[in-house]
Amino acid sequence: MLRRCVHGVCGFGLGLIDLDHFKQLNDQYGHLAGDDVLKGVAQHWLDSRRASAALFRIGGEEFLLILPGVDVREACKRLESICRGLAASPLPTRSGERAVTLLAGLALWPEQGRALDELLHATEVAL
Repeated sequence: MLRRCVHGVCGFGLGLIDLDHFKQLNDQYGHLAGDDVLKGVAQHWLDSRRASAALFRIGGEEFLLILPGVDVREACKRLESICRGLAASPLPTRSGERAVTLLAGLALWPEQGRALDELLHATEVAL
């Protein structure tokens, strides 16, 4: 997918998603509850995604979102939809339902960088 975008077929948006207060959740309810939240975020994504977009966990509570063929307005709309959807639907965990909120940053290729490290930096700044 990225190869096709980078070779000029389409641009793409790169979103960085960071779950709020994830360490506190792990500390208060245990790592199994944290694992349940991560799985719930992934399931929420699978249930609401568009076929061409992709979500990757890149470590801890951070996810990378690739949105091919979008402009800034559409990319923002999709990120906001994820944020609102998760906030409105507490996720089931072994210790009860847990509300999830997140922060998101967005960068567009090629406008904000042509190399992955440039785009990641731009998403971190936007976060």
